[in-house]
Amino acid sequence: MKLYSILLFQKFQDGQKPKLLKEVHDLKELSFFQKGPFKESAELAGQLLAEKAGTSSLTREKWGGDASESGYFIHCCINKDNLAGICITDADYHQYAFKMLTKIMEDFSNTISPSSWNTIKDSTSCNYSKLPEFLKKWQNPCEADSQNDEYDEILKEIRRINEYDEILKEIR
Repeated sequence: MKLYSILLFQKFQDGQKPKLLKEVHDLKELSFFQKGPFKESAELAGQLLAEKAGTSSLTREKWGGDASESGYFIHCCINKDNLAGICITDADYHQYAFKMLTKIMEDFSNTISPSSWNTIKDSTSCNYSKLPEFLKKWQNPCEADSQNDEYDEILKEIRRINEYDEILKEIR
């Protein structure tokens, strides 16, 4: 499982393009020449997805790669304050993406009041510093959330079953 990017946008109701508030990327696996285009593409794709998604919605789409399972997936979660959380992951991360985005968006809204988002000019002027910590923490989503609620137990069981399924495929 791999989490590549987390982006936060302010979504507007009047047709304006969503404004990037903060972003963080983990692109160690990419070459120097791939990192810049990846970041630019991630920002554009996130902005487009946030723009077309409705308020209080969850969206997941395949992004990049070929028609097979490889490639990236982009997840978008928009809350009632029109904060759009976007993450770019591999195919295996989809079970955790929305839970992670919800937690990040909640923390962002509690740290930076929605009424002050209009004063943020760009992602470098945003004083929210926890995004790199979230990116690092959620690279292992099973251990990222310390709450052992029923949802987490179900996800762990699904992961275990998927691992058994992979083993059985290798045996055949």
